Amino acid sequence: MEEEKCKEKEKIVEGKTKIIWRVNASTVEIESKPDITARNGKKRDKIPGKEILANNIACNVFEFLNSKRVKTHFIKRYSEKSFLAKLCEMVPVEVVVRRYALGSYLKRHPEIPKFFRFKKPIVELFYKSDKLRDPYIITQGNQKRIDWILYEAKEPLSTNSFLGRISASWSLKEEKLAIKKAKKTFILLERVFRDLGYILADLKVEFGRTTEGEIVIADVIDNDSWRLLTEEGEHLDKQLYREGKDLDTVRTKYEIVSQITNSLKNYI
Repeated sequence: MEEEKCKEKEKIVEGKTKIIWRVNASTVEIESKPDITARNGKKRDKIPGKEILANNIACNVFEFLNSKRVKTHFIKRYSEKSFLAKLCEMVPVEVVVRRYALGSYLKRHPEIPKFFRFKKPIVELFYKSDKLRDPYIITQGNQKRIDWILYEAKEPLSTNSFLGRISASWSLKEEKLAIKKAKKTFILLERVFRDLGYILADLKVEFGRTTEGEIVIADVIDNDSWRLLTEEGEHLDKQLYREGKDLDTVRTKYEIVSQITNSLKNYI
C-alpha cells in the first residue's frame, strides 16, 4: 500500500538533498535523501541513513520552533524520512545568522580573526544560485522597490567582486520580517544548545511565501544548516564533510546531533 501511495504522488521538484512531493493544493511532503554535497554540488556522496537522521533533526527543530510561535511551513512528521509542510513559493535567499566569524565571512572580511564572537548576532543574505556561487547580497531601495546588489561571497567586497544588480524577490517589509524571524530562530536554538553544552556558531534558514501570502521559515533546518560545535571546538556538522573527513565519521556526528535535537522536546 505504501508503494502504491508513493507512485501516485506528484514530484514537484528534486534538489540535491531532498524531494518535494505534492500532497494536495496547499500541502507538500518533504523527503530527505541520503545525499550530502559541498562546493555548490561539485562534491557529492551518499551516506546511508542520513535521510532518516536529517529528517529527525528537521522535525525536532520545527516542532520546537512552532511551539515558540515562530511561524514555519512545518505541519507534522510523515515518515522516518519525510514531513508534511505548507506549500510555499520559495524565495531564492539564504539568510545566515552568525555569532562567530567563520566560513565565507572570513574571506569577505580578512581583517577579522577566525572565531571572533559578535556581541550581537549578525545577519547576512545570499542569493541562491549555483551558477553564481551563491553570491552575497546588499539590499538597496525603499518601501516601493528594492534591488539586490550581488558580490562574490568568498572575496572582500570591492568593485572586483561585484557581480551585478537584480530585482529582489520580496518586498522590503518581507525582508525585514525574515531577518527578524531568522534572528529569533537563532537565539532560541543557541540558548538551548548552550544549555545542553554545545555552541551554535551560525545558522542558515530559508523562507517561503504560503498560498495565503505569508512569509514563513521553510525548506529544512538540519545538520547541513548550521555550524554546531562542542565546547572544545569540535565540529558536529557538515563542516567535517567540507574538510574531507571520511563518511563514517560524518555519519557518526549526524547521529550525535540527531540525539542532541531529541532533547529539544524538553524545551517545548
